[in-house]
Amino acid sequence: MPGVQPEFIDEAFVRGFITAREIAAESIDDDAVADLIHAVAENPEAPHEAVVARGRAPRHGEDGYVELDDDVLNQEDRKHEVWRRALEDNDVAEHTNDDDDEAVDYYAQSAFRVVTRGQKLGRVVQPTLGEDGFDVFGARLAARDGKPAPTHLDESIEKSEDHSLSARIAGLLEDGEKRLRVNNELTISGAVDFSTGNIDFPGDVAVAKGVCDRFCVKVGGTLTVNDTVEAAHLVVAGDTTLRAGMTGREKGTIRVGGTLRAKFIEQATGSIGRDLVIDREISQCSLDVAGRVAGASAILRAGELRCTGACELAEVGSETGVATGVVVGKSPELERLAAEAADVLPAAHDRAARLSGELATLKANMARLTPQQAEQLTELEFELDTANKRVEPLLQALRTLLDTIDLVADPTLTVQRILHGGVSIWIGGDLVTIKGDLRGPLTLKLGLDNHPVFIDARTGSRIDAGDMVRIAPDPRFSNLASLRAAAANSPAKAA
Repeated sequence: MPGVQPEFIDEAFVRGFITAREIAAESIDDDAVADLIHAVAENPEAPHEAVVARGRAPRHGEDGYVELDDDVLNQEDRKHEVWRRALEDNDVAEHTNDDDDEAVDYYAQSAFRVVTRGQKLGRVVQPTLGEDGFDVFGARLAARDGKPAPTHLDESIEKSEDHSLSARIAGLLEDGEKRLRVNNELTISGAVDFSTGNIDFPGDVAVAKGVCDRFCVKVGGTLTVNDTVEAAHLVVAGDTTLRAGMTGREKGTIRVGGTLRAKFIEQATGSIGRDLVIDREISQCSLDVAGRVAGASAILRAGELRCTGACELAEVGSETGVATGVVVGKSPELERLAAEAADVLPAAHDRAARLSGELATLKANMARLTPQQAEQLTELEFELDTANKRVEPLLQALRTLLDTIDLVADPTLTVQRILHGGVSIWIGGDLVTIKGDLRGPLTLKLGLDNHPVFIDARTGSRIDAGDMVRIAPDPRFSNLASLRAAAANSPAKAA
């Protein structure tokens, strides 16, 4: 303030000087004014500068955003940490097999965020309002309110009144910049290997390449694999398509709830809940098929194939006579249950018959019964009623099981090209041993007497296989004819 004597510079003077320049009173910094006055008084000869008025910048509102819960985020974080350690170890397989407490199972580290139905995912953080500012002249500086979260939530995400988010379905959580959803289809662009870890997914899975040794793929829907499945483990609730096939190397397993379609299956163990559709070969496998086997151009070589429905193959066995087994028209689990029911039934009948006889004896002498015998009569009536109540559901269960077996079983084997010597076929209650090559197309099925017969598949006429075949009863499976006789001849209850 040139020309002003220092002794005149006080608070009133400074404030007046400021307001004379149209500075808003609320912008004046009282502490800065006081410090300036003090500095001038301390050193009046020196020049002094100070900022004595300040505006306030506008405080813009914060945009809304989606915040995922830590346990959801940590699925990805754990994967990254495991792979950091894997790179440090520089030997994934060796570290996986390490016996110390800090060994990491790299096979089990999933690369995907898989969530369950109803799982809490996070919340939508709401935008905040802005707060206006002003300049030193008191003019308003407008603030911008925050914008709602830009992330689109599709129908797979449920948003509650408190803005929390949960999954409406189980599946893969896809967290994009502008979209959050749960996808019940998982597409793997490469192979199932250490880059993906084991797969445990509730929906459908498609694998662009193959499945490497020792990895597990568990799927709640359908599975499609475009390249070879090695000595891995597949557990699929629905249908499975192996566009190449499976080389199990005696370690691979496959369990499919629906239909399995594959080009080939080698050295694997498994069960198929419905049909098996095979293009080229089944080699050295042990497979259970609850439905039919459709392989008109496929070869079955070594191992054993067991199916409940009809079985069609191009060739069974090999020129070298390698042991190959086929079981057709058998439902082992249902037959086991039926056999257990039939085994229990005679004892239950005998007990009911014995009680009925004792009861009849007492009733024949009603007039001469002692009080003790009258009490015994009442007890026998109760025991007989209880015994009959046990027999009736047991008999009904046996008949239901046999009806179900008749419904699902189709003991028919069709071979289009050749049935080699060395093949063993279980059909009905018999074991059919092929001693020499039989040319197809031929069909093996049960005749009217429930014994195996060979039929020319082209003409429908019966084939006399002669010395090329040995047919003999075999106790490996239940004799359904005897079980049916037991069910038919058993009275419902003792009189």
